[in-house]
Amino acid sequence: MTGTERPSAIGQALLAIGDQWTLLILQRAFLLHVRRFADWRDELGMSESVLANRLKELVAGDLLRPVPYREQGRTRTEYLLTDRAIALWPLLVEIWSWERRWVPRRHGLPELAHDVCGRRTDVELGCASCGGAPVTARDTETVRGAATFAQVTVARHHLVPVSTERDPGGVATLKALSG
Repeated sequence: MTGTERPSAIGQALLAIGDQWTLLILQRAFLLHVRRFADWRDELGMSESVLANRLKELVAGDLLRPVPYREQGRTRTEYLLTDRAIALWPLLVEIWSWERRWVPRRHGLPELAHDVCGRRTDVELGCASCGGAPVTARDTETVRGAATFAQVTVARHHLVPVSTERDPGGVATLKALSG
């Protein structure tokens, strides 16, 4: 990828929200209208340093906008969803729908209720060109032009340094190195 090319849409989304804490922060902002540092900390059980870092990244990525407010004589900050973050809503709802269908749980996940009709609903992906007809992976194809897919490097925090050793039979095995 050259310096002028941008990652694909999925690559850009992964770069912006491809972290579990980031997704959970956005989820709480959308569903519970959480806006304040202490509320995210208490709701998610995150360390303050991790939360501060993620909020800083979300602001830098134009997903949250810091807004000062006064409370008990102090100026504090709350974080509001930007238009760019609100545009992620369909993606987050699709992830949530997938989880509700495919991830077994003892207790179900909350459901969405449509403000207009008041009924519980699932959001469907629809075609903007033909009046909202449902769109699935089976009835679409990719038309590629000069666009490229993102070259995303994913941090592998769970990996430990390993060495490759061969057993007497010549089979290579990976062995974790002790620190």
